Amino acid sequence: MLMKSMDKTSNESRRLADTGCARASFSLAPDVVLTYLIAVVILLYRMPERLQQGYLWAEDATVFIGQAYKFGAHAILMPYAGYLHIIPRLVAFAFRALDGDVQGIAIAFAWTCALLTASVCSYLYVIAIRYFPRPAAFVMALAPVLLPHTGESWLNLTNLQWTLGPLLMAMLLDTLGREHSEHLLARCFIVLVLALTGPFSAILVPLAVLGALVALKREERLRRLAPFVIVLAAGFTQLAIYAFANDRHPLHPLVEYLHYPWIETFLKHFIMESFFIPQVLPATDDSMTYAALITLAIFLTCVLSPEGRWRAVNFIAVATAVVLWMLGVVRNDAPAVAVQWFYDGVARYTFTPFVLCIWALAIAAAKSPLKLLRYVAVAFLVLLFANGATRFHAPTMQSRITVQQDGAYFIEAAPGGPWHTTVKSGH
Repeated sequence: MLMKSMDKTSNESRRLADTGCARASFSLAPDVVLTYLIAVVILLYRMPERLQQGYLWAEDATVFIGQAYKFGAHAILMPYAGYLHIIPRLVAFAFRALDGDVQGIAIAFAWTCALLTASVCSYLYVIAIRYFPRPAAFVMALAPVLLPHTGESWLNLTNLQWTLGPLLMAMLLDTLGREHSEHLLARCFIVLVLALTGPFSAILVPLAVLGALVALKREERLRRLAPFVIVLAAGFTQLAIYAFANDRHPLHPLVEYLHYPWIETFLKHFIMESFFIPQVLPATDDSMTYAALITLAIFLTCVLSPEGRWRAVNFIAVATAVVLWMLGVVRNDAPAVAVQWFYDGVARYTFTPFVLCIWALAIAAAKSPLKLLRYVAVAFLVLLFANGATRFHAPTMQSRITVQQDGAYFIEAAPGGPWHTTVKSGH
């Protein structure tokens, strides 16, 4: 009788929990739709030409379009630049399989990337709202479209990975924080395709190991373990591909970077130029260094002020941001070219670090026990977004698609030069 009573109580608890989840999902829907629409509007405002006229960038033509038409479904599992790109490959293959109008491929790809980006923002909101108040959740969700950026990473298949990568990290952190392991199959599928798109599963291997160890100590440990196992498997796959099938050979050996001015460059290009417009930056190198150190100290004090797990999450976010910026310097393979978000710098390698810093500041604004530091976190966010707003419109270089005499299409992606391919519809 006691066991039957316990089973009945347990079933009732599950029923109430499911009812609560359903109600929460229903009340969440307007905010999710609103996040999606805001993301699309921001992208339209920042780069209207790309969505009105179409946009292709570099490897969109030579790799994703060219190989999709040449190799068909086999191209989906073809590595490029040292790792797999499943989602961009699927987009290119789907367009080819549906026999879409090649002359409209630039607009089709731009809008596909816009809708995928908006979907990422919506999913980030669904995750964030479980733990934070609505203002913080909106800031975290819209970080991928609000951050300071010249536009290199938006609305093209080549750089779509930079928008997708933060979602993978958020899903892993969410798996650690979840009370229940509902929707496991759907989440595992999303984790899998994200993990096989770009280098982030390889970069997140340490987080996946940590998450797996924590999951083993929790209830339903096997179900909680699944996303981390997927990331570990995908991460080691990407690392193996990078080691043995990398088609990019660096011009500068790693030993060169032992003499790279890491600290000075990081303080100037990532700290100071992120929060302050050039007109207010100190004129001398010494003044710049002192101002940057003070800014960094205040920033770290702020983001590490939350207690318990949120301090740990912010530490992981900030540490990952620094590591990603350093990897970007090396991966850029051009020590003389700055990894910075504007001017002639390489902006794509600041994209994910900025997202992570915005998350850390939003968490501090919501969870810091000290009211003053909550205001400081908001002030940092205002500075970051205001600085980005000075170059909010992303410039566009037009791609060109022309029909040749034999009926084939010559596709030239921005920035031109070697970034071109020739394809024939129906083949």
